[in-house]
Amino acid sequence: MVQFLTLLAAYIIPPAGKESVIPCAIILGYEWWMIASAVFIIDCASACFITMNFHHIAKIPWFGEIFMKCTESMKRISATNPWISRLSIFGLFLFIFFPLQGSGAINGTILSRLMGINPRTAFFCIIAGSGLSALAIASGIALIDKFTGHNLIAIITILLLIIGAAIIFCLYKTRGSQ
Repeated sequence: MVQFLTLLAAYIIPPAGKESVIPCAIILGYEWWMIASAVFIIDCASACFITMNFHHIAKIPWFGEIFMKCTESMKRISATNPWISRLSIFGLFLFIFFPLQGSGAINGTILSRLMGINPRTAFFCIIAGSGLSALAIASGIALIDKFTGHNLIAIITILLLIIGAAIIFCLYKTRGSQ
């Protein structure tokens, strides 16, 4: 149990994220649904806490002023370009869904408020992105773990091959469009 709680604490503290904590938990023998659910609950609680207490940021000297100016500027841009508002919700979902450094529920909630997205809409978008991301990562790693028979070297090799193939594909697509 202490090991599981340590993994969850590591999830909250950067640079660890879904992409590292979920595979570690599964390799250590925890059920994929258990770690996916725990990560999802942490993201829900984090998003809820920041959404409910966001107004306190405006009270922070210097930082709060800059932050609120950015928020007002984004609201003006969104008002003159309504398509930005429509795409921002989908963009927020993608930001949360893809497990990149700094793309979790905490930063997603702050970003959504900067972009002027309605807090309720942002919250549901964030928990949808977080839940689907945790589910995809956990079930994918569990499948790889089952396929390799708990062989850590094989799991790491398969993950590196997948990441390498994705990088090569992206490079090919970007160079091909030039």
